[in-house]
Amino acid sequence: MMLVSNSKGFTLIELLVVITIMMAVVGLVGGLSVDMKQKFGVKAEERLLSSIVTSASQRAFILDERIELHVNTNKIDLMLRHSNTPFFSEEFSELTFNKQKVVFDSQGLPSTTAISYDTKNRAKTLTLESLFNDR
Repeated sequence: MMLVSNSKGFTLIELLVVITIMMAVVGLVGGLSVDMKQKFGVKAEERLLSSIVTSASQRAFILDERIELHVNTNKIDLMLRHSNTPFFSEEFSELTFNKQKVVFDSQGLPSTTAISYDTKNRAKTLTLESLFNDR
């Protein structure tokens, strides 16, 4: 004797179980990707900060002129000695700064040893000596 099955689809319970599992997986992956995006954003802005500082030092040396780097809240301005207008500005979204000023003399040497900043998680410091010893 053959048994004939009348099932032509899924039950509501089966669909709810599958949807619940899918939502759990999406929730885990989505949370991890948002966290990774923030970490990569912080790393990118830290590299940009290092690049700006190195460029300011090189520019001061090449122009044989003092350059001032002003850091405040989330913005960096580069100015020549006799100017009140920045020739370069950059705003950051992941890094925040206390008000600081670094002066690069005509030899490209900085007036301070570090720039402190905060990410969304913790306070950090960019040691300028490490930037200039790599050259």
